[in-house]
Amino acid sequence: MKNLFLCLEFLIIMAHCTYDSTPPGEERINDAKQLLLIDATGLTANRSVRLQYTDSAGTTTLQTAAEKTDASGRFLYPLYMTRGTRTYSVKIDVDSSGNATFASGLTYTQNAAFVSDGETKDLKITGAAFSAF
Repeated sequence: MKNLFLCLEFLIIMAHCTYDSTPPGEERINDAKQLLLIDATGLTANRSVRLQYTDSAGTTTLQTAAEKTDASGRFLYPLYMTRGTRTYSVKIDVDSSGNATFASGLTYTQNAAFVSDGETKDLKITGAAFSAF
């Protein structure tokens, strides 16, 4: 009886296993993109944030205004760069008035560089580093 239960358990486990006949290649498994971890604190709570990133080739790969600061006024965002990026610029605008226009908000801009693929940079900034438009 014990063997029957073991056989049933084995069959149930095997029924949930899958086989991928086209697994990802080495280039996708080791996709070493650079990461800029944006950690901004001291901002107004629950305000819209507009983020624009430009890579070293000058091609904007991200522009979004769908992000928000949290209830404590913190903006934490992992920004993955285009593979091979060495220099970049990032601009962060905060709608501090809450009117969804960014006209009377705060802005922060950084131009920097990565040394190698797969590098992670922590961008820790406070509200004092932002300037008014």
